[in-house]
Amino acid sequence: MSSKGLVEGLPKLDDSLESIAPLCTGCLFGKFDRRPSRLTAKKDASVCEKLYMDIKGPMDMISIGNHLYFVILVDDYSGVTVAYPMQKKWNALK
Repeated sequence: MSSKGLVEGLPKLDDSLESIAPLCTGCLFGKFDRRPSRLTAKKDASVCEKLYMDIKGPMDMISIGNHLYFVILVDDYSGVTVAYPMQKKWNALK
């Protein structure tokens, strides 16, 4: 935008680092390349070996079946996600 003259009051900068005002260390470290993190967790070998579960609710509005809560199950191996509606929170124990 500055090169097209759309911004007023912005100093003209060339590509050299000397023309840029001193950068803070946080800005400099943010520009460094990062290597990908190593994945230490092994992938599960079969479906339903590891499941993640979360309960959501109470919702602001009651559903058609009078459900205020729902349980979300995610299979780590396949990535399949299923949501089960519930009327009461303690129904997750059944």
